[in-house]
Amino acid sequence: MDYSFDNSDVSSIGAAPGQIENPGLGWETVHMTNIGIDLTFLQNRLSVSAEYFKKVNKDMIMERNVPYITGSWSLSDFDEGNSNPLVNLGSIQNSGFELTLGYKITKGDLKASFDLNVSTLKNEVLDLATDSLKSGKVHTITPISMTVIGGSIAEFWGYEIEGIFTTDDPIRNINGKPVIIDQPYFIEENGDTAFAQPWVRPGDARFKDVSGDGLINDDDKVFLGSPLPKFVFGFAINLEYKGFDFSAFINGTFGNKIFNGTKQYLYYYQETDNHAAEYANRYVENDIYKYDPVLGQEVLVVPANHNTDIFRDDPANYAQCSDFYIEDGSYLRLRNLVLGYTLPSSLTEKIHIQKLRFYVGARNVFTITKYKGLNPEAAYSTSSAQDDDNRQNLDMGIDVGAYPLTRMYLVGVNLQF
Repeated sequence: MDYSFDNSDVSSIGAAPGQIENPGLGWETVHMTNIGIDLTFLQNRLSVSAEYFKKVNKDMIMERNVPYITGSWSLSDFDEGNSNPLVNLGSIQNSGFELTLGYKITKGDLKASFDLNVSTLKNEVLDLATDSLKSGKVHTITPISMTVIGGSIAEFWGYEIEGIFTTDDPIRNINGKPVIIDQPYFIEENGDTAFAQPWVRPGDARFKDVSGDGLINDDDKVFLGSPLPKFVFGFAINLEYKGFDFSAFINGTFGNKIFNGTKQYLYYYQETDNHAAEYANRYVENDIYKYDPVLGQEVLVVPANHNTDIFRDDPANYAQCSDFYIEDGSYLRLRNLVLGYTLPSSLTEKIHIQKLRFYVGARNVFTITKYKGLNPEAAYSTSSAQDDDNRQNLDMGIDVGAYPLTRMYLVGVNLQF
């Protein structure tokens, strides 16, 4: 490392421990409990499989914040991370049910099978190295999630928005500046009235004063939902009739939330790149004109727009985590679809072919979802937008602009000699 000991421009080159040692650091342990049952009915045509599971991860390896009086010091200013020791202090419990149903039927030339599986999940944080862990960063928004004991991992944490300020809100001139007074406030020691959002103008977001103290700060942030689905499901169907065969597979999730991080740069954040279609309906206080060199005069390019719930183009509306970015991530997707036909063996044997099958199909045929992003599955794995001040890998359910799934159409031949 390169460091100046006397705060001058002269630096000294040397080495120093990058992290406090913990000789007592050990392995993480896992405790598993499973109770299941398998049943069949109707001469094995109907099958039922049910299981309850409980998994507890104990002694998880986490960073432990320690005070400077212990002799530790932060190296983050030198891009070397930090000196917090790793300790075995953290516990997470996952529990839920898994249910699988299957049914097979044969009637004459018709053969059919149906399979349904549903899994539930309850995640609970039992212990942490600190009272809470904040994580997540998308562009200028951080933190996005918070993990606390008793809750689930990486729940979204931010402000609730109660609406938008409009030109109908009463305005009073205070110290020579117009202030919208229809908002929370508190009385300062000198008797003056201080408003929660003194800078707001018509078109700005109205953040909810949850604590009721007349301020808008971290005390007003609430949990906005979990990136973990309440349950996931899948359904498969297979049909055969004479030489024809048909198969389809559907899957999806229910109850999970997604932080749509693409909204910040599609609604705000830049002027020259692409924007969301809804951006055209944003709040615009006054008509916007630009000079047209061909016409030699100012022309109207953006008309005023007050009849909208899309905030005006201002960083205060888009630079903090709020429920504006939180969307329902539930979805149902037709994943695979195949239709085939196999020529009768009486024909194929004449040309010394054991089996000849033609088929057409498609993948990712359609998706039913309320999510406005490109793909509700894009945010299920940990995002790359990791908070540099936190090594804990907790950034789940954050969509930073992944590519949509490709819809594929298939035409093929299966040939066996």
